[in-house]
Order: sequence, then structure tokens, then C-alpha cells
Amino acid sequence: MRLPLPHVLFAIALSAAGTVARAADQCLSKAELMDVARMGSVMGLGGALKRCGNCLGERYQKTVDSYEESGMLVEFRRAEVAVQSSQSKFEYADELVRVAARKFASDMSADCTACERTADTVGTLASADMRSKLYDAEAAKITQMPAYKSCP
Repeated sequence: MRLPLPHVLFAIALSAAGTVARAADQCLSKAELMDVARMGSVMGLGGALKRCGNCLGERYQKTVDSYEESGMLVEFRRAEVAVQSSQSKFEYADELVRVAARKFASDMSADCTACERTADTVGTLASADMRSKLYDAEAAKITQMPAYKSCP
């Protein structure tokens, strides 16, 4: 079945308009950036801890317990709900979260010295102020990523 040329052109125009709309959704407000930073930090820290088990030895379980008790997982879920509520930006934000988390985990578990610093950091995260500083630092790193774009 052949479609008349006007229908084909109309379909192309619609798909191009969809591409423009998706591109326009690939930016983050300040609040969305902070949600991405929270999620990336929590995921990255969890990933780093998994990699640091051998280096931390007996300290590992205590560090994991501190991580779980810090409130970060609750903050992750809140940020996740906020990011998911913006369906048009979800894929963009999710990709930034994953890239940030991989980089964060890699930095925090690069070697046993990094793992020791990670465990020390986790020990401070019971404080909301310290978690906020961690998220702010991660947000600053995200703004330097080539894929990051701030919404006007």
C-alpha cells in the first residue's frame, strides 16, 4: 500500500516536531538537577561500597549499615518520584543519573585509599547538612558533564 506524498510529508513533519520537543525537554531546572545529584550520589555511593568490600574488611559491614541508616535511600526514593513525575524529561534525567553514578562509584572505589575515604565519608552522612554538601558537590560535577543542559 502506497501512501500519497502529502501523507508521507505530514508524517515526516510530525516526527520532526517530536524530535524538537524531545530536544527541548533535555534540560534540567535547579530542582531537577538536585534530584539527579541526589540519585547519582546515592547510587554511586552504593556501587562504591559494593566494590570496596575487600579493602574495608571488618569495617565494611559497619559502613554499609551507616549508609543504610543515613536517610539517603529515602532521599533517593523522593528524588526518583520527582524525576519520574516529569515523563518528558525522565529519560534525559535517568541517563545523567546513571553516568553520574558510574563516575561517582569509580572515583570512590578507585583503590583501597579511596575506599577508606569513602567509608569515612559515609560515617558523616547521618547529618542532613553533610548529605546536602555531598549532593551540592555532585550537582556541581553534573553541570560540567557535556550532556548537561540547564533550563532557561
